[in-house]
Amino acid sequence: MTKIRRKWLPLTIGLSLVACLLCIGYVFAQVSPQITGSGAPSNPCVNGGQQYLDTTNHVLYSCPSNGSNWANIQLGNAAGSGWTNNGATLTAALPILLPDGSLTAPSYSFANQPGLGFSRSATDRIGVMDGSHEHLAILANNGSTVMSGAGGYGFVSSANTDGLTPSVYLSYATSNTLSIGTAPGNTNSNLQVNLLTKYNGVTTAGLGVVGIYGATSQKSESAADSNVLTFTPPYASTGTYRIHFVLSVSAANTATLGWTATWKDSNGNAQAPANLSLVQSGTAAPALTFTTSAAGNYYGTALVDIDTSQTAIVVKLTFSGTSFSAKASATVEQVQ
Repeated sequence: MTKIRRKWLPLTIGLSLVACLLCIGYVFAQVSPQITGSGAPSNPCVNGGQQYLDTTNHVLYSCPSNGSNWANIQLGNAAGSGWTNNGATLTAALPILLPDGSLTAPSYSFANQPGLGFSRSATDRIGVMDGSHEHLAILANNGSTVMSGAGGYGFVSSANTDGLTPSVYLSYATSNTLSIGTAPGNTNSNLQVNLLTKYNGVTTAGLGVVGIYGATSQKSESAADSNVLTFTPPYASTGTYRIHFVLSVSAANTATLGWTATWKDSNGNAQAPANLSLVQSGTAAPALTFTTSAAGNYYGTALVDIDTSQTAIVVKLTFSGTSFSAKASATVEQVQ
């Protein structure tokens, strides 16, 4: 028995050494999660989670699990271009193609907040996500940028917002017109500002900047006109308005011309004067009417206070006599 035991002793020692070497190799592999080599690694891989860097082709492989095949992560290509590392920065020499991502799992995100990041939220659209909402979208098909959600706003170049619904839009409406309103390209809301407290560096008073709320331009006239311009105040509030009237007469034959307006004053009294003061260009004194048989230019201005009744301000052309031909213009401005 002793001889037999001595016979097998070298084999026992050898097997023990092999086992120790395997244990050491296993431990070494566990504490060295990344290994390098020239060329692709041989399948199968041994340790799940281990990485292998092919330094020749600049390709990174990962071992998904013990005994599986190496997975190619493709950090580079066979030509040798790809990633370069100078110890401080990692530079890519070819496109980095990410998955589209989603609202809850953006394709480019952050370790401490993986729900916050960027995704390709739709065709030709890059979105900024927070895990539950898309708050910012850049639309490549029309150059628009839209911020959505409550209180959001959008910079849009067309009516296409790709399904996003910001509360306020800053958009292109028509030629040389910038629109701020509740719909993109809304030419009825070209600019909605409650009050400008400073203009051109100077502090303003009252409304800040005069607004022209009603206008008629060069309306052809050959008879009395009871409606050159009508403007109805949009709010039930008092105010001061300035009315301008211009009449350019091209021909006349014993024509007596004038202008007037109707409104309700700040005391609630209806005002309907027969005529308002009119000036003829080149004539020193104003008058309520002018009688002429020649071409000429006339203008008049009136300041009126109104009450809260929202009664329309109506500008009128008066005429008596034989005939005339002219063009009339009028504007209504709110100054207070």
